Amino acid sequence: MARVLDFNKFEQPTLPLVMKDADRTKFTVIAPSVELIQKLEANKEAINEALEKGDDSIEKCWELAAELISCNEERRQVTAEDLQGKYGMTYVMLFAFFEVYGELIAEIESAK
Repeated sequence: MARVLDFNKFEQPTLPLVMKDADRTKFTVIAPSVELIQKLEANKEAINEALEKGDDSIEKCWELAAELISCNEERRQVTAEDLQGKYGMTYVMLFAFFEVYGELIAEIESAK
């Protein structure tokens, strides 16, 4: 007898985010596309360097964070400007996001 494959039992790892705006906007970040993971991996060293030094390339980090956060169950798109303005995200929060996001990716990879 064939096994039953119940897709309702699949639980994808997620990263709940509560933003710092007045509405405490919530995002449930999910796994990004393969292309976005490749982009993240390709830029990993540059991201770490930019975050550590706080140099001009930090803008690319804001843009990448916006792309990653835009992969959410709520289907809301955000921009780097939204993160810094509307959602009140600071440089320290950006650093924390990438650190915790790395843990999400590791969890997804270990589940494969």
